[in-house]
Amino acid sequence: MENTNNAVSEIAALAAQGLKLQVVNGIPFAYVREDYGLSNLEHLLPAPTRKRGDTKVQDQAGFLAVFKRHQTADSTVIYADRHAAVFRAVFNDDTAEQAGWKDHTTTYACPKSNEWQVWTKNDGVKMSQEQFARFIEQNLVDIYEPAAANMLEISRELVAKKSANFSSSIRLSNGSHQFHYDEDIKGSTKSGNLEVPETFVIGLPVFLNGDAYKIEARLRYRIKEQQLEMWYELVRPHDVYEDAFNAVHKAIAEATGREIVNAEI
Repeated sequence: MENTNNAVSEIAALAAQGLKLQVVNGIPFAYVREDYGLSNLEHLLPAPTRKRGDTKVQDQAGFLAVFKRHQTADSTVIYADRHAAVFRAVFNDDTAEQAGWKDHTTTYACPKSNEWQVWTKNDGVKMSQEQFARFIEQNLVDIYEPAAANMLEISRELVAKKSANFSSSIRLSNGSHQFHYDEDIKGSTKSGNLEVPETFVIGLPVFLNGDAYKIEARLRYRIKEQQLEMWYELVRPHDVYEDAFNAVHKAIAEATGREIVNAEI
């Protein structure tokens, strides 16, 4: 009541100054000066005349909560951008009978998981033998196959042989790569072989707090000036991303009971 009285008083004060007032669709306007045109006085009202603005939520539950609160039978439309992994509900969209302002919305940009960002960021990035070993050890928890203990042993062996000179490699019948090396130990040369898997499998959630997906990673290497350079290449990660997005898409469609329009947002 106090806010209403204040608004009325402020508008009355403007009128007392000789300003011409006009109300359009419940919104008061004032002619400030003939050459300035109309000035919107909606901010003086105790509440806006209609809903507007974009609520950016951080998870799927928040998106559904805001949707449930503001949905309308005929003017609410949900859009989805599969490339950006963004969902947006527009509560005052166009209807069959009339145009809508389309400025009352809520947006959910699916956040990618830390694991997904780490592995996709380093996909195809060439590393020194020691760098590769450290990377594997730091992200060991994401590796499903071979067993974590085996991958930890391989990474430690790579670190231990960081000063060795590598000369050749062969592919074994079990699919692993065997690298031949010569190592200088206290003035004498010791030769040996180091075996690493050709492929390994990781399990990652694409989106934060989402389900984990198995992805195959192929080991790649190059022997340059007797030094071993290593990296991995993920096998069709875009298919995994697509599947994860479709899962969110389906969950939101089922929870809201609405058909989702795929569009660029």
